[in-house]
Amino acid sequence: MTSIRSYAWITIALLLASSLILLFHLSTTNDEFSRYNVGWNGTSSFFSTLDRHTTTDVIDPSGLAGYDNATLVIIAPDYEMTPAEGALYRDYVLRGNTLLLADDSGSGNTLLRSLGSTIVIRQGNLTSVDQAYTDAHLIVVTPVRVARFFPMGSSLVLNRAATLTGGEPLLTTTIFSRMDENPDKEQRSVAGVWGRYTVMAEEKIGNGTVYVLSDPSIFINGMKDPGAPYANGFFLHEIAHTPGPLLIDSFSSRTGRVDGVGEIIQLVRSNDTYQVMIAALLMTGIVIAWNRRII
Repeated sequence: MTSIRSYAWITIALLLASSLILLFHLSTTNDEFSRYNVGWNGTSSFFSTLDRHTTTDVIDPSGLAGYDNATLVIIAPDYEMTPAEGALYRDYVLRGNTLLLADDSGSGNTLLRSLGSTIVIRQGNLTSVDQAYTDAHLIVVTPVRVARFFPMGSSLVLNRAATLTGGEPLLTTTIFSRMDENPDKEQRSVAGVWGRYTVMAEEKIGNGTVYVLSDPSIFINGMKDPGAPYANGFFLHEIAHTPGPLLIDSFSSRTGRVDGVGEIIQLVRSNDTYQVMIAALLMTGIVIAWNRRII
């Protein structure tokens, strides 16, 4: 009898281990910018560096109320704010907090207008002679003055960045860069002029500060460490370890997206009540099986 029970426990352990591996596989995704995507175009690496004790997911703009000296990061938004939602973000900034928006699609422009910002994200095809790895879209940009998140003298690599107007420039291309606007497969692009273009800007609004970066792809796994002498890793480290509370926007950002079974699994992961209920059901099942001499 003892031997049979030992085999039963070994079988149960193997089944549980297999189930956990299957759950992990189902909980991943290949959605671009998703924090659950471990591939090159996911953001799992950046999110793995965040301190869960000082980082909070904001799933609704109303959750921004009451924060002071906090930094809110919005990566690759795909949702246009309503005036009421935008007002909540504006109140957050006016109180003296920081908002960092990384977007190249232009979706963030509705938020910027709600904030009363003069910064505008201009979509297009930014290329530069100053490039990394012989790819004209992998442009090299440098800070134009001392600012938060990166040291002077450093440079970053961006991938298919947009450009910005308005605000105070922080990161720019070199003069050997060009922006072709309105790229379209069916229509010819409008060729831009060669010059220096802004890809990150800063603006004071009330007591707070808004930063806009025109390339969210710096957060993806494939861009985290493009190699020396580029400071992408340093830039991401400074954001992940910013003073004060770090808030991650999961309301409008693509980083929280996951489909199918993975969505259910992530919902359970993020809800302690669900986890307790599932653990209780498993324990109840084991007790019943034990009493009936099944194990």
